[in-house]
Amino acid sequence: MKVLLSFLALVLSAAFGASAQVSDAGLAQKAEALIEDTGAPAVSILVMRDGVVIAEATAGVRSTRSDIEAENGDIWHLGSITKSMTATLAARLVEQGALSWDLTVQDALGEAIEDIDPALRELTLEDLFTHTSGLAPNIAMSKFLTFERISKDARGERLDYARHMLTRPPAGMPGEDFAYSNAGYVVAGAMLEQVMGQRWEDLMAEHVFAALDLETAGFGPVGEDEVLSQPRGHRPRFLSFGRIPVSPGDGRADNPEVLGPAGRVHMSLEDLATYASAHLTGQGPDGAPFLSQSSLEKLHTPRLENYATGWLVRGMASLPGISGTMAPTPSITLRSTPTRHLAWSSPLPRTTTNCGGSASASGTLRKTSTTASPIDGAGLGTTVAPIRFTGVEMRHGHGRLVCD
Repeated sequence: MKVLLSFLALVLSAAFGASAQVSDAGLAQKAEALIEDTGAPAVSILVMRDGVVIAEATAGVRSTRSDIEAENGDIWHLGSITKSMTATLAARLVEQGALSWDLTVQDALGEAIEDIDPALRELTLEDLFTHTSGLAPNIAMSKFLTFERISKDARGERLDYARHMLTRPPAGMPGEDFAYSNAGYVVAGAMLEQVMGQRWEDLMAEHVFAALDLETAGFGPVGEDEVLSQPRGHRPRFLSFGRIPVSPGDGRADNPEVLGPAGRVHMSLEDLATYASAHLTGQGPDGAPFLSQSSLEKLHTPRLENYATGWLVRGMASLPGISGTMAPTPSITLRSTPTRHLAWSSPLPRTTTNCGGSASASGTLRKTSTTASPIDGAGLGTTVAPIRFTGVEMRHGHGRLVCD
């Protein structure tokens, strides 16, 4: 039996029995309890089994300044989960023979950027995706502020971003030092764009979203300024408690377009569950091949510091939310045993959000159960002891491959 769970607002864990029953009412109770526990404006929970949604519940409001309720099917900002999608896009293009994992920045960008630093010319896509490129985590703020929030030429800006990063000495030793780098994913995105002759957004839409039939997937803020049709992101209130909702038209509602490959995708929980399932099975929702076993191994096998191509590998998995450890940023968790597959996602564990960067809300975690599963009684089981799984978990764009 294959089981897939997706959670919005908090990473949870539970063990499934073969006859576990899940109900909308049970999930609704848990969603309300999670709002109480986390202070989030809204919580959405979805259970998918064998590619079919069998239960879903959403509680809370789309904005702290409105009583309009969040609903099943609402669309959520995914932040750095986008990084796994950019790496997945590359894997799909490698399978098609359009490029290779050992494509270097010199080969991809050398004609457009003539003065690449000698220490960086042989950096590969794999180096960039595994955060072993030696690049700094982010571009200098003075340069970052020159990029438009809504760009007239996102592809050109990414090339400019790559030029700025690659014409300076590396911050670390390429191939030897691990450093989580948003900049590395922007450079990788620029490489894909240069080789394929298309914007990263168009490549993602064609090779990932369309291939998995992710109808709600897109980029940047969702909804309208005038109508509260989707959940708002929230930013902290200055010098006081509480959060202020951010409208989609506000420049702070998401990352600038130049950062697309590092963190600008949005979609519904059901579509996110479909994407997660593809990483467990290698198949799309129609059963068609999506990723080969060799691609899955490439994406999920560690290279340095237990870090794979967007995924962090670890052995024994303590259960998030039960151990008390909370991811502070968007995350997705996939776990599998020989008889069942489980996945949890949390596009912001301490709050629901539809925007990134400084506009991401941050609620206060008041309590986390350490003795009982937060979702027991919902038909999702009650086991709380650490369990060994084989699968994958992603936090803040870098994941954990949970394996025996």
